[in-house]
Amino acid sequence: MVEPTGISLRPYARQTAVRANINPDYFERQIETESNYDPNAHNDVSGADGIAQIVERFHPTMAGRTRDPIASLDYAADLMRNHRDYWLSRGYNEQKAAALALSSYNAGRQATIDGLAGKKDGWPFSETVRYLEKI
Repeated sequence: MVEPTGISLRPYARQTAVRANINPDYFERQIETESNYDPNAHNDVSGADGIAQIVERFHPTMAGRTRDPIASLDYAADLMRNHRDYWLSRGYNEQKAAALALSSYNAGRQATIDGLAGKKDGWPFSETVRYLEKI
């Protein structure tokens, strides 16, 4: 998809992932899974909005900007790096940290932490398992 600004979103997602030092192949598939690269995507159930399906109440710095695909891709890539770095700092290898970062993005970091600790009923969530399988 090409935005009115002339920026092609899939290559921009890859560039953003490289800048954030995360796997661009995973990030490209993540955004495909989240929204099919549609900046106007919306999930009525979760309230997630935009190309990166960001929920404003959990990410207030993105309030009013979730449908800005450039801001959303930049934010999502930085968030993924933050999640990945968190899991790396807990001793997980790169591959496991990447999977846990994706789980954190999809289900929330605290839900992932609680799930690993056996404190979250039904974890891993079937939606998150499907999400990881797609990516």
